[in-house]
Amino acid sequence: MINIVAIDDDLEFLHSIEDQIKKYQDEMKQTLFFSYFTSPMEFLDKFHSQYDLIFLDIDMPGINGFETAKEIRKSDPAVLLIFITNMGSFAIKGYEVHAFDFIMKPLNAFSFQRSLNNAIGLIKSENGHFILIDGINGTKKVDVNLIEYVESVKHYLHFHIENEDVIERGTISEAESQLSKFGFSKCNNGCLVNLKNVSLVKKNEVVVSKNTLLISRSKRKTFLDALTRYSR
Repeated sequence: MINIVAIDDDLEFLHSIEDQIKKYQDEMKQTLFFSYFTSPMEFLDKFHSQYDLIFLDIDMPGINGFETAKEIRKSDPAVLLIFITNMGSFAIKGYEVHAFDFIMKPLNAFSFQRSLNNAIGLIKSENGHFILIDGINGTKKVDVNLIEYVESVKHYLHFHIENEDVIERGTISEAESQLSKFGFSKCNNGCLVNLKNVSLVKKNEVVVSKNTLLISRSKRKTFLDALTRYSR
């Protein structure tokens, strides 16, 4: 899953971006997690390098888009930044913070979709790590970033991927040995979670994409420690 955020003081414009991202998801069958902030300061307070792509308005009250980008770059030199502006003259200044692209206001659907597609293509090419799953219906090459979690059912492993499940014979320990280096951690003895896809932890449960999984008492500390390290 690719994590996208937009920061703009114009709520109507943020909703336009959200609509375009939903359109992209539907057409490309790609799961994207989108959130937004209307305040740069609120965003920076919660920022811990958890995003793959940031849409950032330049002209905002208080701290502007360029100042926000400089703060972002202090902790995350790699995240893709796409500036939102109604003034093309700002584009040159964007190179100071290594902007990936610029989007002009008002929003043009074609230009936005092209920019979004280019950004996602780059993110996937840079972040792609593949494994071979010897599934019951044949061997399948899978990008580990698309695996939401792995579940042990009797003597089989169920790899829950964005739009399908792939099943192979094996143990959860074998899956953990293969995937732990990619940011996976067990939330209980039967589930191995891709920490990239964790959206919420509440008491003894973790939400992974749209699935709610149990955090066992024995795995709680180890799992939360792993999630904290991953987030940092």
